[in-house]
Amino acid sequence: MLVYLNEDKEIIAYNCVLTKEEAVEFVNDNCIWVDNLKIDETKNKDGCDTKMYLIDGEIIYKFVPMEIPKPTQLDRIEEAISRTQEEIKQEAIDNYTIQLIEEGLI
Repeated sequence: MLVYLNEDKEIIAYNCVLTKEEAVEFVNDNCIWVDNLKIDETKNKDGCDTKMYLIDGEIIYKFVPMEIPKPTQLDRIEEAISRTQEEIKQEAIDNYTIQLIEEGLI
């Protein structure tokens, strides 16, 4: 299997389709060929990213909690617009209710 590693020996990509002969042209300091390596793609944990490291010819799986993405500017604008629309609706309902009370209809 052709395995691409970063400087921390984390597996950032792999190719199990190419043969060893076909992979020769891609092999370099960050891309190595490893015989008989099996990646267990079912290893995962809810709320975590699965990181794989190649240490001494074996894969070590580490589970890193996912970061909660910060809202983008567009997210904040959409939230403000949505909130404003809800406030406008509620104000209209309140005014209509007051008017009905004043007219003695409720």
